[in-house]
Amino acid sequence: MLGQRGIMREKLVKLYGYLLNNQYIHDASIVEALLTELDQKNGLADASKERLSSMCSPRYLGDLHIEEFPDPYMWWNFLGEIKAAIE
Repeated sequence: MLGQRGIMREKLVKLYGYLLNNQYIHDASIVEALLTELDQKNGLADASKERLSSMCSPRYLGDLHIEEFPDPYMWWNFLGEIKAAIE
C-alpha cells in the first residue's frame, strides 16, 4: 500500500512523463528536480510544495495541450489531484 509520499511520487512521475512526451522539456525538468528532492529528502520542502501547487493551476500547466488528455477538463482534474495531494 502506498503512503502519502508514494502517492505523490506516482503522480509526479506521471506528470513528468506527460510533460516530456508532449515536448514541455523545461516544465518536465522542474518536475524531475521535485522528484529528486522527494526521493533524497523523503518529502518536499514547503517552498517546493508551493511551487508545485502554483504549477498545477489552470493558468500554468493547465494551459498546456497534453495529447493524453483530449478533454482539457480531464487534464485539469489530474492537476487538481496533484494539488490536493500536496495539501
